[in-house]
This record gives sequence, C-alpha cells and structure tokens, in this order.
Amino acid sequence: MNDTMHAILLVDDEPMLLELLESYLSDLGYHITACGSGKEGLRALTKQTYDVTICDLNMPGIDGLTVVHQYKNQNPRGFSILYTGTGDQSASNDPHVDIFLTKPFDLPKMHHLIQQLPNP
Repeated sequence: MNDTMHAILLVDDEPMLLELLESYLSDLGYHITACGSGKEGLRALTKQTYDVTICDLNMPGIDGLTVVHQYKNQNPRGFSILYTGTGDQSASNDPHVDIFLTKPFDLPKMHHLIQQLPNP
C-alpha cells in the first residue's frame, strides 16, 4: 500500500451505500470526504483538492457526471470513478470518466483500481 494515502471524494445520495464506501475506504487508510448530494460534492471541491472522486451518476438535482466534470476541470490529472445502478450507460464514454461501473460493484476491485494510481 502507498505510504501517502489518496484523498477521495465520495458522492452518493443513498446514505447506506455512502456509509459503506466511506467505512470500507477509511478502514484501508484513505482520507475520505463523503457527500450526500451533487451540490455537497461541488461545494467540497471548492474546499480541497482530491486525488480521486467516486460518484453515483443518478442523483436528484446535480448529477454525478456534473460533479466529475467540475472535478476534472479543477484537477485534470485526478482519477474519476462514476457508477450507476440504473443501467444507464450514457456516461460510460465521457472523456472525464476514467472508470465506469455498474452496481453492484466489487469493493476490492475498486480498491485495486485506486492502489494502481501513483502516490499523491
């Protein structure tokens, strides 16, 4: 595991999944900011720089793709993971999205993807 852990922004409007992801990644030593809406996610982006953002695509109001676009505009070298549970694949080819997953996804696989990133 890296000596310097990545700062990760999590954005999901489903509290149970957000808590699961936050707990899992925190237990692995990552620095997590968890947001329950796209609006909260955009606000968090104004306060800190993140190495990784992990967002749900479909949320009321501001969706995950909007958050990822803003994230990549601020941090073009940052890594983005976008996921959906609806089967909506429309964002899978978006150039701002590095990895597109569908729910349910494998948490150890997500961890493996993050581990492959260079140290922050």
